[in-house]
Amino acid sequence: MEFSVEGFIHQGKVKVLYNASTDAFDIYILNADGSTKEAIEEVYIDVLVDTIDRHVERCENYEQRVKDFYHL
Repeated sequence: MEFSVEGFIHQGKVKVLYNASTDAFDIYILNADGSTKEAIEEVYIDVLVDTIDRHVERCENYEQRVKDFYHL
């Protein structure tokens, strides 16, 4: 699966592939040109969303940035 993201840390694409030999997922954070910026291997389903979130959205001052972005 590949999808576009607009996070505080990464803007571009994320590719998630199931690896049957490890029964886990490999996550690829992709640059605008399609090259791999970062690869995270052997991510299990129970931490898949949190792992993607940490590499795409969750920055150090996340709560304040959300408030600023949405003018809260």
